[in-house]
Amino acid sequence: MKTKYTLIIDAKWIYAGWYGGMIGSQEGKLTADLTFVETDNPSIVVMKLKADKIQGKQMNKDFNWEYGRIAATYEVTGKKLGKEIKNALK
Repeated sequence: MKTKYTLIIDAKWIYAGWYGGMIGSQEGKLTADLTFVETDNPSIVVMKLKADKIQGKQMNKDFNWEYGRIAATYEVTGKKLGKEIKNALK
């Protein structure tokens, strides 16, 4: 199945945070430009959004590794985007 639109995520800043076990930890953060384009003609931009310093949550099993904390920032960004789209469609 072909999709009509494509989302391009252009990460501008990624902070991996840190993990200190029992001492504590700091979540990762992500700043990115999100651009929706037409799949067949990517030069046609449908919408642009900015995700600014989105903080990941300690929700995945790999949180103690850098890639897990960074992945969490993308997870939260996707959930926030989905929520905004759902609200806009009401």
